[in-house]
Amino acid sequence: MSVLRIWKNGVQTGEISDKRTGEPAGETAYETTAKRQMNQQVKNQMKQQRKEQIKQTKQDERRRNTCGNIRKMSDRELRSCRRAIRLRRARRRKAVAVSAAAAAVFCVVLTAAIFLSTIRTSASSGFKYYTGVTVEAGESLWEMAERYIDYSIYQDKNSYLAEVKRINHLDEDGAVFAGQLLVFPYYSTEYIE
Repeated sequence: MSVLRIWKNGVQTGEISDKRTGEPAGETAYETTAKRQMNQQVKNQMKQQRKEQIKQTKQDERRRNTCGNIRKMSDRELRSCRRAIRLRRARRRKAVAVSAAAAAVFCVVLTAAIFLSTIRTSASSGFKYYTGVTVEAGESLWEMAERYIDYSIYQDKNSYLAEVKRINHLDEDGAVFAGQLLVFPYYSTEYIE
């Protein structure tokens, strides 16, 4: 872009615009260069401040984590530093031990809860016993099952009859005859020895 500025007695009195665009010409090359230099100086100052902040942060972390240069310390500072290190290590060991103990207790409680819930379920439904019953004339397996079934344990009478048939080695039709001895399971909340 070609620019021609007109100066009179140290004051700019006018400017000639760019021939191609017809718009007034922009800043002079000197002004543009000065702004760029200012921007670059500001950026450099900000970078320098950030580097100093990072350096200070790292130094603070090192001071907290270590005691610094041991060769330049007096005996008193050295003892203090070693004591701080021992205390830090002791705190770390305690934290690890407490965490491990808490994890172990949690595992034990979880395991106990799982086992106790299954035991409680079995005990709440009662103890399972078996009784022998002799089939009388005219009785069916269906009628006999009605006396011993516990609907809180079995979904329906068919599931109970399936267990009775399995225990007594009966056919699928469940045909029984008078005088036959059958074993029926039943549940009771009382413990019988």
